[in-house]
Amino acid sequence: MGMIVETYSAKGRSFENEDFLLWQCLGEDKLIAIVADGMGGLDAGALAARKAGEAIVSYVSKHFADDTPDQVLTHAIRAADEALRLIRQEMYINLGTSIAALILSGGDIYFTWLGNVRVYRVVEERAQLLTEDHSVDVGYGNRRLTRCLKGIGNTDNVPVGHSTITEGTSIVICTDGLYENESRNLIENANLLISGQMTPIDDASLMFITTND
Repeated sequence: MGMIVETYSAKGRSFENEDFLLWQCLGEDKLIAIVADGMGGLDAGALAARKAGEAIVSYVSKHFADDTPDQVLTHAIRAADEALRLIRQEMYINLGTSIAALILSGGDIYFTWLGNVRVYRVVEERAQLLTEDHSVDVGYGNRRLTRCLKGIGNTDNVPVGHSTITEGTSIVICTDGLYENESRNLIENANLLISGQMTPIDDASLMFITTND
């Protein structure tokens, strides 16, 4: 089973792009993928997203064969939190990021997340949400994160999910800038953005992983 990985990312109108996307092949029919959304209300959102994402991919690529995928993801999240802790300590700043990480291994996917980056499983253009946002409604159309990576050690009981895929199944990992856009359904927007056939959506990032024979 082959894989095609496509990405899209655009900054908001007033800020730098604080999202970070990264994937790496782990062998035949295997990969690690992350999408991170740095917290703009704190210091250095872009740095937090990049360092956390790189730490996860680095840990998984080194330890993928050492344990089960769910355990590897759990330890990778802790490695990312430690990377942010060192930055907080060295630079005396407060930083954080939402993040979702996914391991695809043959016909299985394992995923973990903190915050409101989402993972969808797509079959025949129908999207099934696999994650649950760590956020609460604070009124006036705003939401506040209840969990994220901040380098403060809050990585106990990190959720890890599992699902299966077959040829033709797709996976979408995306930030709220995409799934909160109501111009079209999520999958149509994702396809059009990647192909460059629609006006870019500000402050949105996505990774589209498609399996084929």
